[in-house]
Amino acid sequence: TKIKSKLSFKFSEADKKPAIAVMIGAGSIILEFVLTMIAVLMWDKQHYTAITLGAMDYMYFITLGGISLFLAIAMWCGYSFSKFGTLALYIMVGTKVANSLAAYNAAVEQGLTELPAKFKGYNYITCGVFFILSFLVCFSIIVVFVVKEVNNYMYQKRYE
Repeated sequence: TKIKSKLSFKFSEADKKPAIAVMIGAGSIILEFVLTMIAVLMWDKQHYTAITLGAMDYMYFITLGGISLFLAIAMWCGYSFSKFGTLALYIMVGTKVANSLAAYNAAVEQGLTELPAKFKGYNYITCGVFFILSFLVCFSIIVVFVVKEVNNYMYQKRYE
């Protein structure tokens, strides 16, 4: 019930630096979700003839999307647990990226002179680019941890 008042984008001049850091952190959570979903859908398209969404795909989208939205709103509303929750989310995304790209390395290590069709073409390259972009966006959490005034700003925001 108090979220609406905390989602304002008005901040004082003294709070400009921590407010921008929190906005970068919350925005990067949403951007990471979008980039990861695009990459996962393109990865599935490489492995199957068409994108077929099963129950587990919907559960993955709902769970990752729900956690991402929850953490973004919690960060913007001033709950400091969201910093560590976001860090855990980013570690999970990093492992997803590593697992997805490990399939390519496994094919190369087997000494295949001709890579399977799923590892060829612009779709695979684009999928890899989106996975890498998703992973790079995860590094924006550093801004939230580095700016010292963020903890005070989030505390004030939570109790205003």
